[in-house]
Amino acid sequence: MKPGDPVIVIVRPEDIRVITDSKPRHNLFKGKVNAVIFMGDSLECQVLVGNQRLRTKLHPSSAVQQGQNISLELPAERCRALPGS
Repeated sequence: MKPGDPVIVIVRPEDIRVITDSKPRHNLFKGKVNAVIFMGDSLECQVLVGNQRLRTKLHPSSAVQQGQNISLELPAERCRALPGS
């Protein structure tokens, strides 16, 4: 891959961070919580960011609710780029 080539960015659900402060950050996206599912050891949250649905895995005590507007950070060191089309 070279600069300018299309890529698909992947990140594990547990590496996506919910941001509650206003510090300047990179790879920050605003979205709306579409679903929250209690999985015992975690909460699975589906968040709509534009037309994309992101799945996050949060600590079960996280205060995230369906319909809530949130900010998500995808830490660069946790993202992987694959050749896209």
